Amino acid sequence: MTTAAVTNAFVAGNTIIASQVNQNFADVLTFLNTTGVNVFQPASITAPALAFDAVTTNAILDQNITQGKLAAGVIAMPVGSVLDHAGRSAPPLFLLAAGQAVSRTTYAALFAAIVDTLGVVTVTLASPGVWTRVAHGLVIGDPVFVTTTGILPTGVSANTTYFVMTTPTVDTFTLGTTRTVTLSTGVAVVSVAVNTSVSQSGVHTLMAAPHGITNSTTFNVPDYRGRRSIAPDNMGGSVAGRTTGNANIGIGAGEQFHSLVTAELSNHVHSVGPHAHTMGNHVHDLSGHTHVYGGINTGTDSGNYSGGNLIQNGAGQQKTHFHFIPSTNTGGGSTNSGGPTNNNTDNSTAFNSASPSDPGAVVNGAGHNNMSPYLTALKIIFAGV
Repeated sequence: MTTAAVTNAFVAGNTIIASQVNQNFADVLTFLNTTGVNVFQPASITAPALAFDAVTTNAILDQNITQGKLAAGVIAMPVGSVLDHAGRSAPPLFLLAAGQAVSRTTYAALFAAIVDTLGVVTVTLASPGVWTRVAHGLVIGDPVFVTTTGILPTGVSANTTYFVMTTPTVDTFTLGTTRTVTLSTGVAVVSVAVNTSVSQSGVHTLMAAPHGITNSTTFNVPDYRGRRSIAPDNMGGSVAGRTTGNANIGIGAGEQFHSLVTAELSNHVHSVGPHAHTMGNHVHDLSGHTHVYGGINTGTDSGNYSGGNLIQNGAGQQKTHFHFIPSTNTGGGSTNSGGPTNNNTDNSTAFNSASPSDPGAVVNGAGHNNMSPYLTALKIIFAGV
């Protein structure tokens, strides 16, 4: 262990000379500044110095301990990291990830971590306004806002959340004010285009705020209430193809319950095996009705019709005769079946779901549960302060 030599020793009762004291301090300063000297040699920091709660936040100057000063394998937690926490409240240096607005000043490091400054952006005066930022990296549905050193064109307000509506090229995009997300896929659709007009001045800066902002002094942390996290399908710049949509950081989708629609049903067949339809005793009611008969009218009574004159008598002679049939029967009547009738189907097949038409289907529209087994815990985000 390296030690420092004492140049001037003081004895009780002797007069202290300023030059000797100053020399001692100068020697200590030289010792501390000597290249290669490690003041804290092994075992120089004792257990009492690291007793529980002995090292406080105030004892460590802000940003004095950096990742580069830590031994290999020791990782400092990045600001903006999200963790599960089994307690009932967020621990020190953390915030609940509940979508709340927090101060850009108080949580400056967190603001820098989750809100990206994309750089200077320009915009045309058009309907809609076309924004240009080289290699902006944005996708449809991304939330952004703009700040300026001057005046933004009419139709755009500083520190207001807008959404990317179209991306005509890798360098240009348009904005909209309303974003709708399909819960089952996470696909975002943006509407109500932002039109720009009149004039503008100064330098405009584009900011990407995945979780939105409330005003010019705050920003929103992620909102994990009732949600779990999933990586964007296009993470890293290439599409994995594992999920449809799901391309925006901070977008919320998914359903606890889902009711199937026809398009979500796969083609299938309902087979109906042999079975009997049993009909018990029943009555067919014949209400008043009309019978109209053709033929030759040979009498004065309009109800007398000849059924023909080719009927022979016993002697082989044809005799003309008449059948009296009322032209209209208005009487009622009924027919009672003599007993049950059983109609047995013979292995019939019916109702293909490609075009559902089963008249006996029972549909209540209730959604099915999409939840896997779970255990609730707080979601917290590391703020660093």
